[in-house]
Amino acid sequence: MDFLDRTRHVSQRRVAVALGLSSSQVNRLLKELGDAGLVEVENANDRPFNYQLTVEGRTRYRRLDREDSQGVVARFRALEERILARMNAIRTTGVERILCYGAGEILGVALPLAPRAGLEVVGVLDDDPARHGVLEDGIAVMGADALETLAAQGVLITTYRHAETIRGRLGDEVRPGYPVFEL
Repeated sequence: MDFLDRTRHVSQRRVAVALGLSSSQVNRLLKELGDAGLVEVENANDRPFNYQLTVEGRTRYRRLDREDSQGVVARFRALEERILARMNAIRTTGVERILCYGAGEILGVALPLAPRAGLEVVGVLDDDPARHGVLEDGIAVMGADALETLAAQGVLITTYRHAETIRGRLGDEVRPGYPVFEL
């Protein structure tokens, strides 16, 4: 909907390309939105048409955008709570210094939560050489070969996508007393 407000005299084909839909789908959707009073054609004699959101359309769009944003924030908070609960459980095992394995989006959520759980992150590992040397919250990402050089008490797998592969490689313990945890 935002696309309609930002673009004047746009063809249905251009809307279709922008939204990744077919022209016939856009035609049907614009008709339905028009019938619902959410979109109108300004000066129907001009081609391509100038589709505009009506006042009701703008109101509905803002409400849906707000609801979507609230849903994203709620899912993010739930993810944070789940990760924090897991980190608290790890802390109860006596582990205080962890090494995170996986430098993706989940790490970005996990790193700021670690201190709240009483965990110190002493390093970040990742198998992707393109990530090596990148700073994550002030910690340089290293390759898996650095595993033995860092003074950690356990490894926390901070990825969902590659967790099974990493777990398969590391097992339950890197060495006796050096457990591997997953979020």
